[in-house]
Amino acid sequence: MSAHKNSAPPNGECVMSEVELDLMLDALRMVMAAAPQQQDVLSFNEPPRTAWPIIPFPEGWYAN
Repeated sequence: MSAHKNSAPPNGECVMSEVELDLMLDALRMVMAAAPQQQDVLSFNEPPRTAWPIIPFPEGWYAN
């Protein structure tokens, strides 16, 4: 073999093994499970909160 199995590719990218990916995903699942759960971010019963009021277009105008 001309190249070592753990050598970095010539373009500088790192390759993650399936085991490393599984460990990372398990850690992510644990963190997400421990985080407090939020209620629905979007509520369709109340109007959206905006910094400026929504001003409708004049009659006959439209946006693409």
